[in-house]
Amino acid sequence: QVDDVERLIQIQHTVAEVHARIGIPVEIVEMGFRVLKKILYPVIFSSDYSAAEKLQVYHFSINSIDIAMEVMTRAFTFSDSS
Repeated sequence: QVDDVERLIQIQHTVAEVHARIGIPVEIVEMGFRVLKKILYPVIFSSDYSAAEKLQVYHFSINSIDIAMEVMTRAFTFSDSS
């Protein structure tokens, strides 16, 4: 699973570099993450899975989004300073 996290980080870093290069403000990216989190909750909890499985999926999703957001914010900061 560590490899999966490292791969996610690399992908998000690349995505952030592209966003920064084409001039998408970090505030818009952060807003997108908030909207994604808000949309995920009803989608996950309206599924037919058990409550425990829904909770696991929700936690995994939120943690993945938070990692992506952290990596992208760092990449934006690096792009702004160089």
